[in-house]
Amino acid sequence: PPTGCLVIPGRIGTHELPQIEKLFAGRRITWLIEEKSKLDPTTQANLERSGAAAAFADDDDAHAMGQELSGALENGGIIIYIPGRAVSRKAIPCTIPGKTLKTLCSFGLPVLPVMIDYPRDAALSIERTSSMPQAVIGIGTLLSPKEASPATYRERLLELVEESFSRRPLLKSSLGVALLQGLKKHSRNKVHDGSDDSSIGFDRILGAALVFSKYLKESTDNPRIGIILPPGKAGLIANLAAVFAGKTPVNFNFTAGHEAVRSAMRQAKLDRYITADPFVRKLASFPWPPNRDMIFIERALPALKKKVITWTILGKLLPSSVIATLFGIGKKRGNDECILLFTSGSSGEPKGVPLTHRNVLGNVCQFGTRLDLVPGSSAILGSLPLFHSFGCTVTLWYPVIEGLDLVTYPNPLETKRLAELISQKGVNVLLATPTFLRGYMKRVEPEQLRSLQLVVT
Repeated sequence: PPTGCLVIPGRIGTHELPQIEKLFAGRRITWLIEEKSKLDPTTQANLERSGAAAAFADDDDAHAMGQELSGALENGGIIIYIPGRAVSRKAIPCTIPGKTLKTLCSFGLPVLPVMIDYPRDAALSIERTSSMPQAVIGIGTLLSPKEASPATYRERLLELVEESFSRRPLLKSSLGVALLQGLKKHSRNKVHDGSDDSSIGFDRILGAALVFSKYLKESTDNPRIGIILPPGKAGLIANLAAVFAGKTPVNFNFTAGHEAVRSAMRQAKLDRYITADPFVRKLASFPWPPNRDMIFIERALPALKKKVITWTILGKLLPSSVIATLFGIGKKRGNDECILLFTSGSSGEPKGVPLTHRNVLGNVCQFGTRLDLVPGSSAILGSLPLFHSFGCTVTLWYPVIEGLDLVTYPNPLETKRLAELISQKGVNVLLATPTFLRGYMKRVEPEQLRSLQLVVT
């Protein structure tokens, strides 16, 4: 803006400071700091050399301080606040302490929000960070003194972050390609199925999913396919194969009422459902579709064993791009339908909620930045149902793409068995709803959870 204002970046690094200064070249700049904040030594030295710096304290009279600073805005002058160093998680748009931000917004000066995004901080392990910019600077709309408040400032900052995030090439790509790249890159990671204590590497998971995807293509032309399975290696392979086949997986809530399930099946317009014999026998009262419409995964895969072995080997040797071309992976992407979820139907008929490839990849990326786990050295407990948005994100897509060992168990209520798995497999990330966590508090010895570093709910 041509008029003077207080520029507030949510965060800023040493490399971005000169860029901000260039934006206001030819105008008088006053640098502003909070007197107790810790600055980078290079920034501190530059400020001392500039001779045009001012300081304030959070406890100062904000109105009086604003009047004192207002002279620096005359004739289009600019005041640039420099946030101090802060310990924060990756991709946090604002590291300014709440009290400091409130003081800044109470000066009675026009405020210009500035967003500095570091795309490489939020990159997935499958992305090439070398092609990403080191930083993206976004300039918000000017806030009048009356509009300036911490809430409004943060809102403007988030709008800028969203605009920057939305431009990432990842969001225009395909979940299938991302899963393929993840399985190849992290081929040494494993899935441990707690229901039978079997372990299978990501390399074999890839081989099985690729071969099964062709089987699904030959079984139906329907763009969607139903899946009625709990968390486990079968549920993982079924979902991967569906996505590789270019079909929309529809995971059904097998705990819902019969009418709700039938309604969801009707709305999804399906002609094939992937399940397993033992699960059918266990849920005898479930409104199962006719046998002719069901694909029993434990029958299909053994018959494809030779092909699975072949593609387990080829999956290691061939580049992802070649495999994607051979299997037609990645034709659907961006805003195309990726998965279909259904609400529980507690307030009437269940409602279908289609998620796009963009939705799912965005969720995985945002979830990953919050956990900030090291690929290849972490294990996650996957016991949340696959028909839930949280469950399918953290039990299916996230560990595969980011390379986390996955320890699965079909029932999130059996906390004693889950605690045994956590202890035996060194699980360091537990994801559960508050209801499920209560079971751990009542029936589990704290020693069994010693390996946990994060509990997400």
